[in-house]
Formats: sequence, structure tokens, C-alpha cells
Amino acid sequence: MDDNRVRYYDFGEFRLDAKRRILIKEGNRIPLTGKIFDLLFVMIRNRGQVLEHDELLEKVWEGTFVEQANLKKSISNLRQILGESPHECLYIKTIPRRGYSFVADVRPAADDSETAYYRETETEIVVEEIIDDDSPAPLPAAAPRRFDRRFLLLGGFVLLLAALGAAFGMKSYFSKRGLRFSPENTRLVKLTSDGKGFGVEVSADGNYILYPTSDRDNLASLWLQQVASGSTTRLTPPADAAIWSYAFTPDGNYVYYSVYHRTDPSQNGIYRIPFLGGKPQRVLDKGLIRGFSPDGGRMLTTQFDDAGSELVVSKPDGGEPRSLVRLPLEYRFWSANWTPDGAAVLCALRRQYPDRTTYYVSEIPVDGGAEKTIIAEQERKINGAIWLPDRSSLLVVVKEPDAEIRQIWQYFPESGEWRRVTNDNNSYFLLGLPRDGRSIFTTQAGETTAILQKDDGPDGFRQLTGGTGVFDNVWWTPDGRLVYVALENQQAVIYVASPDGSRQKLTSGGDGEWLQPRLSGDGAHVVFVSERSGSPQLWQIDLEGNDLRRLTNSDQPVFNGTVLADSRTLVYMANFGARGWLLVKQSADGRTALLFDRDMSLWDISPDGRAVAIESRDEKAGKEQLVLRPLDGGEPFRVIDLPAKYPVGRHLRWTPDGKSVAYNTVEGESGELVQVPVDGGEPQVLTRLPAEAVKWFDWSPDGARLTIVRSKTLTEVVQIKAE
Repeated sequence: MDDNRVRYYDFGEFRLDAKRRILIKEGNRIPLTGKIFDLLFVMIRNRGQVLEHDELLEKVWEGTFVEQANLKKSISNLRQILGESPHECLYIKTIPRRGYSFVADVRPAADDSETAYYRETETEIVVEEIIDDDSPAPLPAAAPRRFDRRFLLLGGFVLLLAALGAAFGMKSYFSKRGLRFSPENTRLVKLTSDGKGFGVEVSADGNYILYPTSDRDNLASLWLQQVASGSTTRLTPPADAAIWSYAFTPDGNYVYYSVYHRTDPSQNGIYRIPFLGGKPQRVLDKGLIRGFSPDGGRMLTTQFDDAGSELVVSKPDGGEPRSLVRLPLEYRFWSANWTPDGAAVLCALRRQYPDRTTYYVSEIPVDGGAEKTIIAEQERKINGAIWLPDRSSLLVVVKEPDAEIRQIWQYFPESGEWRRVTNDNNSYFLLGLPRDGRSIFTTQAGETTAILQKDDGPDGFRQLTGGTGVFDNVWWTPDGRLVYVALENQQAVIYVASPDGSRQKLTSGGDGEWLQPRLSGDGAHVVFVSERSGSPQLWQIDLEGNDLRRLTNSDQPVFNGTVLADSRTLVYMANFGARGWLLVKQSADGRTALLFDRDMSLWDISPDGRAVAIESRDEKAGKEQLVLRPLDGGEPFRVIDLPAKYPVGRHLRWTPDGKSVAYNTVEGESGELVQVPVDGGEPQVLTRLPAEAVKWFDWSPDGARLTIVRSKTLTEVVQIKAE
């Protein structure tokens, strides 16, 4: 049958109505966003064929720049709508490295002479019968009627009213849609340039912002900046403290801020200071300021104690406090702010279960009533949410699934649509909106990294990369190539680079945020962590990007691991819940045994493959320790207390000669590599990089070259303007 004449497509329990753009299951309409419908329609029209990623992107998002990550999320959403688990292929089959295919049996049908259509009311969906889809029903014969001009005038008046009603209705409809942000219609302006601003609050008129800074001595100050001119005023002198929250009063007369003093806790609390500076006055001796009701008559704070946290409304002077909600310790307020009408508080919350953590957004009425869920519980991390002034949508800070970064999204509760606002490899925190809602004030945290190499000799490091990308987890291969993780398009991917500068991508994203690659014992494969099977497990791929296969099927989430030189034995670190992170050895027959039964952080196998070095904290002794033990089991043959002046970082590595273990450490703003001899002796600092952090390091197989990843994080206050 010619697809151009087909209106209905039946598959499984579903019927797709191409004309009305709806999906029906057993007489009930299934809500679909426009793009999800387009995706399903394209796949059905091309049933049985392999649709390449680029082909699907072009057909569904024609003329729009969209990344493959958007396609993957849309496919995942469509599978959920169809009731298909990731491991099934009842309807959609994934073609690895190519695309997708719709594999269900589809029964196309032209327009029926008698067809049910769906009329939606406010409370129900009504199924009605019609005779024909578009042709008018024949009128019964009637006696001729004399023409009357009054009917013409009346009809014209009715048509005029209808036209006016339609015009106002369309205006009302589009006004309800509200402002729509996207990477294509916004412009980002940096308001600070010193890399030290963290967090921002904007005045109601959008003319001023507040933000704290911390200097080299960890002394904090609160700053007021005029947006148009960029001129700044220090509102509070530098103090050995942390400024955790701050807010303007709606009338612009005062600034409130909460402060935690490290050396003098008696000075903790919430303070009020005149807008242009002056003597601070303490309002409350504890809590965090969350903002003021639109009329300025009520102040919102969060209070904390050993039993949990509490949302409190009071007068601006702290008087007449009233608890809105009290939550136990397994809950946490990520953000809390007033709704535009002042009737409720919008909260982004975290909930901790024994086996998982969820996040959701809800409204808590101020003057009584039931809590209203706006975004249902999900495992994807939500760090904050705020309503646009017209309540058409929320701006939400969400953690990306395949990288440790946070981006801004716009969520429309009425339709369930998610719309990306930022599209980069930075992280964004703490949203602020002026009264008109046409621009977003936030903090942008960006990391600059570079790969450096030091050859054996007196010279310093030379830079191998340009310092503009984000790199991590660098490992030397036996043939002199470098394996590393790069961040691109909000996804962590693995590359292998040759000495001539050429590189090859080994993974293409979708594995989660923690790839944690290691080389296998034979040096021929990269072993990494992937969540493509649903939970973090070990996978393996060769250095040419082939032979991808899963290695573990553990009941516990796996963090990192490798395959020993025999290509059969695995060593990996797994999360055992309350027991912490433990080191596991899995033999060729699949049996597992603990190599270390105490919570630990870092580990590495010696060059000869006989010993393992483990970094762990001895809670009784109150010390960080380096534990050396045989890889085949048995008691540790050496335990070394690590010096407190060199706190352990995030990577530990044996030196190529097997005589020392090195780790990275950060003290202040300088990065260091510390080498600890395994036979005794004082730790030695291998290199210093002022104002830089050593994020990762590795030696070449012959020990002649040391490669490091240096890193620096800059935080700036930015304004995202809708164009």
C-alpha cells in the first residue's frame, strides 16, 4: 500500500494515527511530544530498514543542529513509552555503531469509513463515532426558505466575534507558551573575569548582582556589581569564613547573607546590610537565607540540625518563625525559592534510599495545603530549579548522564517537554532571574586541562595539547601511544593518540560519567567502566576500537578495574554499600575474593604483577596509609603511614622500577607529585606546578618520560540573555 495514502499504522497493542498525530493503545491516547511522534513515524515508515544516526537526525530534526546524545535520549524515551526495556527489541533494535531499526510487524491501513476519533476534555477523553473523516454529511431535504438580510448581519456579527475570540485566544495561547530559551537564541555574557566568583543572586530589576569570592588565603568576601557598568563594591571585608547564601530584598534596600566562620563560630548566622554597604546586623544566629516573598513581607530560610532540615518562613527581622516542612536526614534541599505569586516555595530535593538516590522538584504551599510534585522522582541529579515569572516553565540545573558536568534545561510541566538551554562542557550552578525573566544569571565553572610530558633530564615539561580541551586518565601503551579520556559534547569518551599527533576514538559516549580506563596486563586492550548494560560494569575494547565486550556481571557497582596479563583474571574496585569500596579479584572461573576488606580509595598493581598498592584510611589511627600486599593473597608485607602534609589526591601509580609508589596531591593552588619509597625513606616531591593541579600522571614503559595532566578550574558569573 502506498504510504502516502496510509493514515493508520497498527503494531503490537498500538495504533498510530498519522493524520491526527496521536498514538493509541487499547482505546487510550498516549501523550507524545512532537519530536517523539516524528521519530516514531519516521521509524515506522522505514520499518525493517537500518536508519543511520545521521539519517535519523536529518529526518527528525531537519535544519536544526542536534547531537547524537539527543537522539539517544529520544530513543530511550520512546522505548519507555512503548513499554520496552533496554534489553528487549520488541519494537526498536539498536544496530551497534550504526543506528536503529523498527523491527515490529506493522499493519498499515487507509482511512476507514467508520473510525473512532478522540476529543479531549478537561477531565476525560471521549471516544466518538464519525461517518467520514473530512467530507460534510449530506443535509436532509428541506423546503425552500426566503432570504433574510437579518441573518446575514447576525452571521457577520457572529463571525466577527469568532475572529476576535480567535485572535485573543491565539494571543493568550502564545503568551502561555512563555519565553523559550535554547543555545540558538541566547547570548552568554561574562560578568566577572578573575575565575573566583561562585554563586550569584540578581536584584529584581536585573541591574545588580551579588556573588562571593575566596582569595588565596581562603578569605571570603561578598561583592555587589552593577550589571551595565561592571563596577563592583565589596560589601563585606575578607574573613576566614564561608558565605553560603545571599539575597536582595525586593525593594532593593538591603542585602541578606548567611556566613559560617571557621575560627569563631559565635559569629555564624544570617546578616543584613544596607544595599550600598554599611554595618552588618545579625538577624538570625543560624540557617541559610533563601529569599523573600514578592511583596517583601516574608523571609524564607532553611535550618539544619542533627535530625534533619527545615524550611522556615518568618518576618524579615526573623520574628514569628513558622515551619513549612521538616525533613529527616535522608532528604536534602538542593534549592528553595518563592514561586512568582508568593503562594508557595519551589524546592529541588534529594532523597537517599538504601540502594539509590533520587531527585525531584515540588511546590510547598506557604499557607497550608498539599505538596505538589512538579518533576517526579528520578535518578538523574537535579541541582536546582526556578519558575519563569509567567509559570509557563522552569529552569532546571541537571547533571548530564555521561559526564560530571551540570547544564541548564527548560522544563514545560504542561507538555512534559525538556529543552536544552546550555550546550557546552562547563557546569552551571545557582540560577537567578530578574523580574522580567528574559535573562538567566548563573555561575559557570569551566575546567582547562593540558597534557604535559617531561623527558628524562634537567629540562621541564613540554605541552602536548593546547590546553583548551578537558582531558583525564592518561595511560601509556607498550608501543608508545597514549590512551586518555576527553570530554566532548557533554560526554566522556576514550581516545588513543599516536606520537605523530593522530588519534582514534575508541568509544563514542553513552557509557556514563566514570569511564576510569586502565590498560590490560598484556597492554593490548583498554578496560573501562560503562553503564550501557544498566549498571556500572567492566568492559573491554582493543586499541583499534574493536572487540568490545563485557567483562563483569557484578551485583555491586564497579568503579574501575583491569585484566591481568593472563587475560582471564580481573581485579576491580566495587561498592559494597555500608562496607564501602572494596578491592575484588575475580578468577577465570568467575569466582570472586576480596583482596582488601576495608574501605579504600586508590590502588595499582606493581610492574611485575605480583603486588598491589592500596591507599586507605585507618580510622582507629586517624591516618592515611599505603598498604602493600601480594596479589595472590596473604597478609600485607608493608604498611606505610602517609604524611599529613601531602594529602592524597585521585591517582596512585607504581614507578616503572617498582621501587616506589607515587600519588598526586593538591595543597592550596599548587599541584604536586609525591613519591613514597616502598623500602622506607622520606617521601619526595617530584615536581611542582604553581597555581596548577596535577590531575593525572603516568610513566612511559621504559620510565624515561613522565606525562601529567594539569588542571585548573575557573568559575565566572555569567548572564544568559534571550535574543
